[in-house]
Amino acid sequence: MVAALSDHFGARTAHISGLTFHEPLYQRAASRLQMVWRLWDERAGGDFQIYSRVDKGSNDWILHASGQMHLPGEEILTTNHANFHESLAAYSALRIADSRVSGQPGETVFSNMGGLPTRPTEGVAGADFYAQQAARGNQWGPRFQAVQWLWLGAQEGVAELRAPDEVAAALANYQFHPALLDACGHVLAALMATAPRGRAAAPDDQSNPFVLSHIEQITLYGRRPTAHLWSRGQLSTQPDAAPHLRRGNVDVYNEAGHLLATMRGVHFRYLDFLPNRRQEADFYRVAWKPAPLTATGVSAKQNWLIFADNQQMGVTLEAALADAGHRCTLVWPGQTYQTVAPGHCQIDPFNAAHYQTLLAAARYTGVVYLWGVDMPPLAHITHDELQSAQIRLNLPAVKLLHAAEKSLPGVPVFFVTRGVHRLAGQPLEETPVAMAQATLWGVGRAAMQEYAGLRCKLVDLGVQDDLAAAQSLLAELQSGDAETQIAWRGETRYAAHIVPFELPLPTITTPIRADGSYLITGGLGSLGLQTGQWLATQGAGRLILLSRMGLPPRERWQEAEVLSQFGAQINAIQKMEQAGAVVVIVAADVADADSLRLGLEPSLRQAALPLRGVVHAAGVAARLPLSELTPDTLWEMLRPKAWGGWLLHKLLLAEPLDFFVCYSSAAALLPSPLLGAYSAANAFLDALAHYRAQAGLPALSINWGPWAESGMAARSGTLAADLMPLSPTQALAALEKLLRQPEITQAAVMRMAARTQERPPLGQSAGGYTAAHPLTRTQVRDISAANGYRLLETHLRQQLADVLKLPPERIDAQEALINLGIDSLMALALKRKMEAGLEVSIPIATFYEGTTLAQLTREVLNQIASDKPSQSDPSRRAGEEAEVPYALRDEEAARLLSQLATLSDAEVEEWLGLLLPAEGGK
Repeated sequence: MVAALSDHFGARTAHISGLTFHEPLYQRAASRLQMVWRLWDERAGGDFQIYSRVDKGSNDWILHASGQMHLPGEEILTTNHANFHESLAAYSALRIADSRVSGQPGETVFSNMGGLPTRPTEGVAGADFYAQQAARGNQWGPRFQAVQWLWLGAQEGVAELRAPDEVAAALANYQFHPALLDACGHVLAALMATAPRGRAAAPDDQSNPFVLSHIEQITLYGRRPTAHLWSRGQLSTQPDAAPHLRRGNVDVYNEAGHLLATMRGVHFRYLDFLPNRRQEADFYRVAWKPAPLTATGVSAKQNWLIFADNQQMGVTLEAALADAGHRCTLVWPGQTYQTVAPGHCQIDPFNAAHYQTLLAAARYTGVVYLWGVDMPPLAHITHDELQSAQIRLNLPAVKLLHAAEKSLPGVPVFFVTRGVHRLAGQPLEETPVAMAQATLWGVGRAAMQEYAGLRCKLVDLGVQDDLAAAQSLLAELQSGDAETQIAWRGETRYAAHIVPFELPLPTITTPIRADGSYLITGGLGSLGLQTGQWLATQGAGRLILLSRMGLPPRERWQEAEVLSQFGAQINAIQKMEQAGAVVVIVAADVADADSLRLGLEPSLRQAALPLRGVVHAAGVAARLPLSELTPDTLWEMLRPKAWGGWLLHKLLLAEPLDFFVCYSSAAALLPSPLLGAYSAANAFLDALAHYRAQAGLPALSINWGPWAESGMAARSGTLAADLMPLSPTQALAALEKLLRQPEITQAAVMRMAARTQERPPLGQSAGGYTAAHPLTRTQVRDISAANGYRLLETHLRQQLADVLKLPPERIDAQEALINLGIDSLMALALKRKMEAGLEVSIPIATFYEGTTLAQLTREVLNQIASDKPSQSDPSRRAGEEAEVPYALRDEEAARLLSQLATLSDAEVEEWLGLLLPAEGGK
């Protein structure tokens, strides 16, 4: 990067600021490495990002590093520090003395060398330092091990470095060889192992490994380094923003005493050291426990809004409410907004303005969403029919939530399904599990966190007659307890809780055979490859790895280009074959019926190695608030897991399977804001497993917690904050145990930071936010840019401090927000604060891409300066226009007008289409 900048602008000195490391880069796995520059107009410099991708045909680029680089206004020439040679001679003498007394501290008092410590308290040989670091989990390769000797004080130290031969031979090719510059910072690593922490920490924290998270500023002064260097490091004495963070500064000198480089604000982050933790994952299950209703003292007259189904449940509920003395309005899906009969109206399910109008028309006691029970059965459904049905089910629910949050804060919203859940201990009902409705539960669980101001409840009714079901639902509407996940079976009410459980003694041996084949969808993904390697070590005869992209022909596997692009997958497959398995790679789309059938047909025809097991590990995940969900993004996440799982089920009905495992996620059970669509897809898989079990077929759905360094949930980072990553060893050991328990249909495998005896899956939100907004968009826009930046940064720092529960002064403006400990709920709360108070639009991904407070401030300031309007409803279909041939009553129009101050520009425009006809087109 420095070489490119210097060559382009012809300067010697370069500054890099805000250098943030997002993800590690494994070069063998990266098919392409790309650096993106955006040059600034007025001065020499620009922003940069470094990306890679594993699959050449994929658009899934991974961001590894980002920052800004620029040249100073004039060259900075350094001079020798006073008494430098005297100081170096003294340190060299101390090194000789230390080597004679096995590293005991020397007694010589040294003169000042640019502020270097005058009485070092500890001398450590470089070889000993690297051995000690390796023991704690920090390892550097031979080219990076340049430290020869270290002298360490309480908060500062000095390192003598000599470049390894391979690096020394290449020094002329670099402005500053990266391996040597990295080694210059090792003095900070040595200090971190001995210096006291700035805040209280666990006793074993200093034994934990750490990673470099970001560097506030690096300055290279244009002199190429020699092979013999000295570096001085100082740890900050200021308290860190979080106990897992440390920072310091580094100066680098050559033998002549010239300052070659400085690194300011070098930030490290401690990691959990897994050997000090429990080595086994815990098993959890959904327990449906009887939950009798509690009396609430309901008022005599209520007004309910019912989104009515075509199965007459809504009509039956309306009659039951009327008999109890209550009023209600039934809402039906249609093309326009209109009243079709007294107490009955019609709306376009995808028009956001219709929901606002509807909710403003009266004061409602609560809302009942019954459109979910209209989902068609899956027996003969097509791809397009299921896609359309899922969009009709979930997108209107989201639009309802978005409108209700503004118009009906605190009002209960009931999402109702029928026959989604099989309850342990209850007789199997004749009607199959309603998989198509299950996705609403995934969306609903996310909604309970994202729309914390509403009282969302999920209710699953049995398949009894409509009158009995309506009576159960009527009783639920009057309930006053805190349960949010309910199932009614007959007259008994159950509430769902997640409880830990111990597996019983295994009933069978591990069902993996040398004379069987085993199919893994998503077979070339991280979880698929690790599962395949485990199956191979367990004696699997043949592994069928199904992936949309496939791999190049085997005869090309040793080519450099192929290895750079597919090296990780090829290496994993070769390990499977070394373990004795035959590996077949099938390029097919699991969610395309024809592609799947044609891809698997050759393997299924081989009688010698019949298919004995399936692991459905394909899937797509994206971090996205429900308010930004679109038909395309919803189906993108549902398609591989849900439709792909259903196609597998149908295609393999005649196969003699020992197991059919669905890789689901804990996101389907735990509060998972920003993963609503992903949760929906996994909820479908859970229902599919129960559907198969009900039909007497092998089935197991595993709600995985995040896998360390792999898997979509791990990358998304949005699951419950108290979930710790599962190592592959832990996860696969759990898989083996579950495969030996064929009577178990669903189990969650997680590691809780603090295990509890029982955990409700839908707890109270921790991500609420206040409506107080002391700074407005106008205030920022109407002052100078410099003052606006300072005012805005102070404001955002305080809001960030509020959600992080930290003093504002502990928030470093150059620290990536993700490193400060911001989780999905906090990000969502901060996003809403900013959008409501400053009227800006901030994508949720911003908070997870290494963005710092300084960068966030600049982005908000740019939006305000450009007067860019906020888009509060990105889920609206492009080009959609309100079609509302409906004259509002005076009281409805007045209610609409009273809420205009809370709406975005886009929503105001939609509402004008409603108000103008009411005023006669004036």
